[in-house]
Amino acid sequence: MASSISEVDETQTIGPAGWLGVCLVVVAVVLLIIAAPSRLPPPPVQEPRPAAALPGPPVPDQEGIVRAPSPALSSVAAAYTLAAFWERSPPDATAFEALLKPPPDFLEAGRLLGLRAKAVVITPTTFLESSAPMILLLQEEPDVVSTVEALAGRRLDLTRYVVLMEVRKDQAVILDPLLGRVTVAVPDLVNRVVGKGILWSPRS
Repeated sequence: MASSISEVDETQTIGPAGWLGVCLVVVAVVLLIIAAPSRLPPPPVQEPRPAAALPGPPVPDQEGIVRAPSPALSSVAAAYTLAAFWERSPPDATAFEALLKPPPDFLEAGRLLGLRAKAVVITPTTFLESSAPMILLLQEEPDVVSTVEALAGRRLDLTRYVVLMEVRKDQAVILDPLLGRVTVAVPDLVNRVVGKGILWSPRS
């Protein structure tokens, strides 16, 4: 009888060392679960959409100018600036911009917008006789920086397209895709224009 009672006591009692062992096992299991690497695949990285893929034409800034990062893109920027002035948007932006690649066909681009387009010879009186804005190709005067670049053998592009908005007495206001709204003396502007000006106007 005594032996059976002692056996019961031994099976029902767990000493401090036993509890410590149980705690250590539980802690070890929890740490293994936390430290185990996740087997789920990482979420896919979403690349930003290029600006060219976004719908709609470029939006003019507060001065009404579509900006260009370089003279090479000034033809596209000037065309969109003038299109926004007439509140027109090309039905096919890809076809519109294809017409504006060098050398740009501004006459056909204007017709694509449903506008009347014509080229005019630039003289001091041209600006006074025409009230409609026009696209001009300007030749920049070489400065020290551009001269150094030319001597270093770099490609030198001193021309860019702008939009002539209005003439106030002897001052012309142009919307420059690179510089913003600029006022230039009419004689200086005439001397810097290359080729003909392009007029767009609504069909009457």
